[in-house]
Amino acid sequence: MERIAKLVRHVVRLLSEWTEMFPYDFRDELVMTHVRGISESCTPTDRSGEMSLLLRRLLRKLDTLECYEESLRRVPSLGFAFGKTDVTVVCPCPMLLAQQLTHVELERMSYIGPEEFVQAYAIDTAPHGLKVTKNTLNLESYLGWSSRLRNLVASEVYKQEAPTGRVQTTEFWINVATECFNIGNFNSLMAIISGLNATTLSVIKLRLRQIHVSKLRALEQQMHPSCNFSSYRSILKAASVRSERRGIFPEKTRVVIPYFALTLRDIYLVSEECASRLANGHINLEKFWELAKLVTQFLTWRQVDYPFKKNSQVMSYLQTCPTPKESELNLTSYESGSTETENKPPQSSKHFTSSYFVFQLPDMHVTSVTFLMEQYATNTKKMNFLLKSCVVALILAHALADKKVVCYFESWAVYRTGNGAFNIEDIDASLCTHLLYSFINLGDDGSVSPGDSYADLSDGLDGYNKVNNLKNQGTGIKIMAALGGGSAGSATFSTVVNDASKRSAFVNNAVNFLSNYGFDGMDIDWEYPASGDGSRSSDKEAFVETLKELRSKFDEHGYLLSVAVGAGNSFIGSSYDVAGISQ
Repeated sequence: MERIAKLVRHVVRLLSEWTEMFPYDFRDELVMTHVRGISESCTPTDRSGEMSLLLRRLLRKLDTLECYEESLRRVPSLGFAFGKTDVTVVCPCPMLLAQQLTHVELERMSYIGPEEFVQAYAIDTAPHGLKVTKNTLNLESYLGWSSRLRNLVASEVYKQEAPTGRVQTTEFWINVATECFNIGNFNSLMAIISGLNATTLSVIKLRLRQIHVSKLRALEQQMHPSCNFSSYRSILKAASVRSERRGIFPEKTRVVIPYFALTLRDIYLVSEECASRLANGHINLEKFWELAKLVTQFLTWRQVDYPFKKNSQVMSYLQTCPTPKESELNLTSYESGSTETENKPPQSSKHFTSSYFVFQLPDMHVTSVTFLMEQYATNTKKMNFLLKSCVVALILAHALADKKVVCYFESWAVYRTGNGAFNIEDIDASLCTHLLYSFINLGDDGSVSPGDSYADLSDGLDGYNKVNNLKNQGTGIKIMAALGGGSAGSATFSTVVNDASKRSAFVNNAVNFLSNYGFDGMDIDWEYPASGDGSRSSDKEAFVETLKELRSKFDEHGYLLSVAVGAGNSFIGSSYDVAGISQ
């Protein structure tokens, strides 16, 4: 009898830990049938009543999940309508809004069970015909929340009729993003940055005060995907260390809400890229240890008692406010862009500062393209939609008269998941004459290096070899490496091109880089000579001199050279010697 009682205690303990750690397993009716059978068998010897208490706790958890899922079903899906109320009316304080966003994030995180990570990747790969049943949609709803927040941010800006209102709303969300960063809410931070980085908001950004431009730029750099999100990972690691401390202000030291899509991607890579068994047939314990660490860390982050008071009105607005879907935002963005252009004073109506075009040196007639763009911008107010489309078509036809179709591939695309996932293997090489692999780095000493060693090199995802293998498809495509980019800034470029020895080193290093990795040429994306942060007035002339030296050296090896430039008249006037570049 004593042996049976001891066995019952062990069974109850096992079930207690199981139901505590993996409660959603018990949504399966077959599993619950077995549990009830075990409970009936244990009841005669379970004098403490632990088994009955265990079942009651489990049923309460499952009931709570049912209520939560029901609340999610009542949330309106993304549609066509914009909310009539502004977020600044519901919550005028950026700090308070960031706190309520954190409450929403923590609430949604709390319902994600560790078994869901396993089920998400095991449904299609279960061995020996084992059926894996996924009983929850908490992962999907959490990702959906991030998409909703992104669209909400963009729609809050777009629905302001006056340009000043759009600027004020944009600045408000920048302040909210800053507060999210200070709290440690990186998931909301990334969604807000994505919403503010909608391409058509670029005109609005031109009107922002410098302090907000600096704030947004700093946040973008912290969350930039280059080098496998190295900046973000460093910050996350520091935040994790702080979260383990219990200081005077725990609300500032304990909250860590990771960028969830990246967390899922990390788990996916370990799950899919690492073999479950070693060559000798033994279980790969290291793989499962890494998976356990990733999931356990997430579970630790979600178990936080956030001290700030919940505001049900604000939380309800964030989760239920009518929010348009992507297609409606795209349509609105076009209309917003037209309105912005029409409301500008005449002297600035020619500026297309959010546009870029790539031209091949020295084949394309840049002056003609610029003239057409200026004429198009000047007469925008008088043109109807059809005429605008015709002018754009003429511009593109003129710019591509020599049949160069130049495409960019951003190396961090390989880190996206779900519908946004895009790998080099997905590229149709027949669509482009030239493909620019973005980006590679320029050092202060004129050195040239990979932008993301993990994504680019053969000991990681092997991006360089994969992209150059596109040339084997027989389409004649040219693969070029793009140097710089928006996040690179202007200071390093300015330092190198204005120093003759560093400039010479850069030219030689560029040739060696192209030779070592098999590229056909290089695209220079400097944003912007003589007008970017850290630039110098001498950049304009020094840039031309640099291009001359590159052209001379590249011709010796048969390499291509192109530049990406700002297409706005303000950039052309301040940053580029068009005649010198064209030569």
